[in-house]
Amino acid sequence: MARFPVDQIIISSNQHSYRQNSYFLTTKKYPYEVQQINLQRLDKAWKRWLIPGKAGKRGGRPRFKKSGKLRSFCFSRVNHPKAAIKFDGKQIISTRFGAIRVIVHRPIPDEFTIKTATITKKASA
Repeated sequence: MARFPVDQIIISSNQHSYRQNSYFLTTKKYPYEVQQINLQRLDKAWKRWLIPGKAGKRGGRPRFKKSGKLRSFCFSRVNHPKAAIKFDGKQIISTRFGAIRVIVHRPIPDEFTIKTATITKKASA
């Protein structure tokens, strides 16, 4: 299996060709917006590692996770016509995952709009 340097994956703008490549078949499971946010998180981690903070210390090297170890992913658009996820007040409806029940601790006022959503896989009793 060929390996690709991380900087080439981040810099390259031709993401469609990567999605068609046999090495990246697992990326078809996730919508584009989720992949973009994950690449932004990865880019932030590399920048924090390379550039020292105000105290003069650098952060730790980013640790790469296996494909099944992804605990959370973000959606940048919610309740948008082109969004992959919708929220109706009691559940999140996704085209890929179906309906997921949500515990809403505080009611969301009518004049507010939900712009982003993060789905986290977490064990609860």
